[in-house]
Amino acid sequence: MKIAEQSRRRDSNSDLDLQTIRRRVAKIKNSWTPEVAHARAAEGKRRRRELDSLVETLLQEMRDDFLADCGNIADEENQLTLIG
Repeated sequence: MKIAEQSRRRDSNSDLDLQTIRRRVAKIKNSWTPEVAHARAAEGKRRRRELDSLVETLLQEMRDDFLADCGNIADEENQLTLIG
């Protein structure tokens, strides 16, 4: 796969500033019924919990791997070898 050195836009109207995005999101959310808003909030909470769990698992695995590597290095340093 080739990666372009420079990204190109089709036209200058494709850029959106943060204020425009927030205004559009607010317009969409204002059209939601209370039931839809409640369901979306519950789904958002569930997804955040799931993401937190995945990140915590990944971090723990990285810590375990790091500690295992440190232990292997320490074991190697304590071994005597004859060179020559």
